[in-house]
Amino acid sequence: MGKLSLDGTPSKPEIIIPVSGTAFTHYPRVLDCRWYPSSGEYPITYTIEESCASPLEPEIFYNPVELDTEIPIPFYMFNFGGSQPGRIRVKARNRLGDSEWSDYCYFDFSIRETKPG
Repeated sequence: MGKLSLDGTPSKPEIIIPVSGTAFTHYPRVLDCRWYPSSGEYPITYTIEESCASPLEPEIFYNPVELDTEIPIPFYMFNFGGSQPGRIRVKARNRLGDSEWSDYCYFDFSIRETKPG
């Protein structure tokens, strides 16, 4: 489902899990991330970036952090830092250079009280 590389540089990854917009309620806050592999000259490694937003300002994301820069497979799991919205994106790298970042995938680990209806 990804794009084909025509010159050997890695193609842009496409995140498939989590589905953007998903709200999670499980604890511990382990996030399972998967993406279609990039095409291009192998070996290819991946970098995943994560950032968080305040539950009070869910549209404003702070301090993006590269969690890992040498992922050899299109899969990564990590503990998300808090009860708040988050987003991730991924890029691929090989000896010829870096791909574009994937589109952001947004998710939410916020715990909100619901009033009985």
